[in-house]
Amino acid sequence: MKYTPDKMHSPFLGYKYFGAAKDLPGVRELFEEEPPKPPRQNRGDLMKDIDAYYYGYLDDDDGVLMKLEAEVEAKARHMAIEEWKLKKETGELDKELEEEERVEREAEDKRRKELEAALKKETGELDKELEEEEGRRR
Repeated sequence: MKYTPDKMHSPFLGYKYFGAAKDLPGVRELFEEEPPKPPRQNRGDLMKDIDAYYYGYLDDDDGVLMKLEAEVEAKARHMAIEEWKLKKETGELDKELEEEERVEREAEDKRRKELEAALKKETGELDKELEEEEGRRR
């Protein structure tokens, strides 16, 4: 018969609890071992299941998304065309184009002035440098 140590008694000290005392509330729990904690996962274990599906790169492969996008795109295109026709009929389209052209002209004018100012500043500094060099040569 194989000896299996029972935590309720010690072969050297005798029984710690006798008879029905072993079944008292809290006695068995004193001698039960806690289950071992699950091992901590390291970074490699956490990352091994992360692939293209995790990041959503393969969402388009099933074809469902393509159908939904096609429906929404067709609806948006139809609405944009209807809106454009309505604006063309009411003359708002011409006003919008004129406004866009005006804004573009203003942006070009502003950029041209900035470039002219930078060029004047640069040529002014170059002129000063040339005058200083000529003064040193004399």
